[in-house]
Parts: sequence; structure tokens; C-alpha cells
Amino acid sequence: MKKILSILALSLSLPVFATPTGDKNLNANSLKFKVYRMAVSTSALCTSPVVVINNGSTAVEVDLKGADPVFGTGFVPNGTYPCIMFEVDDTIKYAGENSTSGNCSPTSETSRDLCRLDNNGTTKLIDGSIFNCTNSVDKVVLYLSTNTKSNPMNNSFIPPAGANSDDGIHLASPLVVSNSGSGKLVVNTDGKLCDNENDTGSDCDGAGTDPHSKAACRLTGAEFSFSN
Repeated sequence: MKKILSILALSLSLPVFATPTGDKNLNANSLKFKVYRMAVSTSALCTSPVVVINNGSTAVEVDLKGADPVFGTGFVPNGTYPCIMFEVDDTIKYAGENSTSGNCSPTSETSRDLCRLDNNGTTKLIDGSIFNCTNSVDKVVLYLSTNTKSNPMNNSFIPPAGANSDDGIHLASPLVVSNSGSGKLVVNTDGKLCDNENDTGSDCDGAGTDPHSKAACRLTGAEFSFSN
């Protein structure tokens, strides 16, 4: 059984879209989530979750790019866990390099609401209840599973229904906990920021009409790993 400080083992990769030169492939230097609970499962389908961190009704804000991100305190029993769940606020904050258009800056945080009514967002909470997202701050669950394909295209906030699923977030290898020690969370956000100022649509893709992403600094993905 291992005390949780910064324990995670996953690989999440979202596409980096084409944007004007000088506004794409920027690096983020902070990425913040508010964490309520963490649970683990011995099934890649994320069934029978065991809550190992419970921060109650007051979420702990964690900068995943910080020197020593701490999700809360708790213990993970020794074992192999192909699914890890984080119950979090669906609004994240991030900052990074200056862009030529000016929306991205290392001194100015951007907030992004990930699960919304206008994108038909839904989530399955750790207690099993289904929740339809609103256009304000909602509590959602990030499902990290080895059953999720490396470039999933559907919903990150519900568990995969089978192997090679488009739901959930890709977990490159299961979390293995033993008495020999724990590891350190490594988050790579290099090249994952873009500025929409010169873009006509959403997510720096050069098309579309999403009003929530036009003329904004966008985080298009991140890569996570677990280092011993």
C-alpha cells in the first residue's frame, strides 16, 4: 500500500491543429485542475472503483506542471490498475509562451470549460450516476484506461465499453503499486498551445464557428507519463 503524492501513469494525446505561423506549437508552463476524488479499478472497464483520495466538497487545485503536484492524501493498495479516475471541475486553467497575436502569455491564465451543454457533454460520476453538463462549472470524471485507444474521438468523461474504445482517455500502461516505491508525474505540454486570433473557427483548425474558441489561447492536448 502506497501513500499518494503524485501517482499517475497515462498517455493522453489530442490533435494539434494547423494555425498561422507564430501562433501554433507553443509550450504551456502551467496546467491546473481542481480535484475532488481519485479512484482506481482493477478492470480496464473502470468497474467497481475504489476511492483512494477524497477531498470532500472542496476540490484541491493541482498544477500538473508544478514541481511536485499533489492530488490529496490517501493510500492505494498494492496491485495493478488499468483504470484511474479523477473527479474534477470541468474548467481547467493554463498559461504558456507568448503568441504573436497576443492571446497566449506566460503571465495570463486562460480558463476553458471542457464539458458543456452546447457540446452535448455528459459524464458518469464515480458513484455511477449520469450527469448532463451545463455551460457553467460542472463536476466530471476523467476516465484513464488501457481500453481507450491512443487517439480517442468521443467522450473523455465516460468509461470505455470495451477494448480499443473511443471513450475515456488513453492509459499507456496500468498503474502498478507495490511496496518498492511510488513515482513522479511527468506532463508534456510542449507544442500543445495555439492562438486562435488569426483563425476563423474552433480549436485552431481553420474552420467552424465555435464562439467559445475564436480569438483565444487554446490547449489542444497533453502527454502524461509516470516516471520512477
